[in-house]
Amino acid sequence: MQDPLYNRYAGIYYNPENPENLQEFESQQLFLRAAAQHVPGFADSLFKAVIPRVIDQVKKYGSLPQFGSPRFNEYSLGISAAILAWAKSFHIDVEWVLREAFDAAFLGLQYVRKGIDPLEAFGTWRRGADGALRRAFQLPAWEPYAESEENYTRRANAEWKQARNEHVAATKGELASARAWKVRPRRKRRLGADLHFKWAALHRCTGMSIEELADLYSEDTEAIRISVSRILKDLGFEPPT
Repeated sequence: MQDPLYNRYAGIYYNPENPENLQEFESQQLFLRAAAQHVPGFADSLFKAVIPRVIDQVKKYGSLPQFGSPRFNEYSLGISAAILAWAKSFHIDVEWVLREAFDAAFLGLQYVRKGIDPLEAFGTWRRGADGALRRAFQLPAWEPYAESEENYTRRANAEWKQARNEHVAATKGELASARAWKVRPRRKRRLGADLHFKWAALHRCTGMSIEELADLYSEDTEAIRISVSRILKDLGFEPPT
């Protein structure tokens, strides 16, 4: 449970002792979501930088490289370099953005397969385990000449419930050992709070000045400066100019 973006329970459980606590994680997601929605080319350019590298691997080798293989290391370095260049173009080349962009790029590929706009990969709040994961459960054998269907059904249900409860208890034990807490449902934010993240994204990613934002939104210059300064500082960026 060292990283709420990468671990098995990412976005559903988090470790409150981790420096990347829930409030920081939520702010990061809101910033990226605002940037994807309001900064021209923000999300599109990431996918344009990453997806051709993915396609090239599939064309050359028929599939993506396996994790840990020499080809994977080379492939991963290429993807990371493309993401770093993308982040620098928007002046957001800090560690957490690079990690989230890496996730967003690959989530975007999965979104496309499902017919969903890949831009929705930015600001995704909950990211659970792969839904294709399954734990084997062996049905008990049924001998219809020796046992009625009703008795068999009761017996199979009882065995299933026991296996299910044992699995739930074991998983909860893993979470408790990792000191992981369940993420609270995201509070519905006021429009003003989302607007502040929009200001921060426009200032940081497009270079729009505080004065330009104030004119555009008919707001007090210092009020915008204070709001944007607080958000950018919390996200690890430089204060507005």
